[in-house]
Amino acid sequence: MNLSGEEKVSGAVRDHLFADGRVTVRQVVSHLSVVSRQRRIGILAICCMSLFIVFIDSTIVNVALPSIGREFHNTLWGLQWIVDGYTLVLASLFVLSGSTAERFGRRRVFTLGLSLFVLGSFA
Repeated sequence: MNLSGEEKVSGAVRDHLFADGRVTVRQVVSHLSVVSRQRRIGILAICCMSLFIVFIDSTIVNVALPSIGREFHNTLWGLQWIVDGYTLVLASLFVLSGSTAERFGRRRVFTLGLSLFVLGSFA
């Protein structure tokens, strides 16, 4: 990737920034300015809210640990495995969703994953 300040393409060719494999700083800035500020803020808000949901769900699991321990007569070692298992599954799904998003599109995979997560949290 060539990130020099010089202009490699101009005009109508700018629509095909990545066609020749050479990208300049001006091209990247020009391409980013096409996305409106409101849309970028909206995308950031959606991503922040999805992380907030994950943190809330993790907090719920941690708050419920004493009740789970009493109900199932579990030791501290067993309670640690509950939190570790939750974290391990979540991390594995992150890796899987990254490779799946490359194949099927980020928006589609993000929407599907968030929907499944919300449905699983309500269950």
